[in-house]
Amino acid sequence: MIDISYLNNNKQEKQISYASYDDYKQAQLACQIAIADYFPVTKVMVEGQQLDYTGQFGNLYFFLEQQGLH
Repeated sequence: MIDISYLNNNKQEKQISYASYDDYKQAQLACQIAIADYFPVTKVMVEGQQLDYTGQFGNLYFFLEQQGLH
């Protein structure tokens, strides 16, 4: 399970979840995510563990790729 918390344009915290890394990756590659790349990510949880990520939603994919979550 991957849970991603981010701030939208109104500075409201929102969350999106994926059942697996493969589901997240497939959504990214198919451009099925309607979240702006520039939205700041506030928290990333993978299998119940918080990852040390600070950055924008658009850069999260590359960060997760480097974590070896395949």
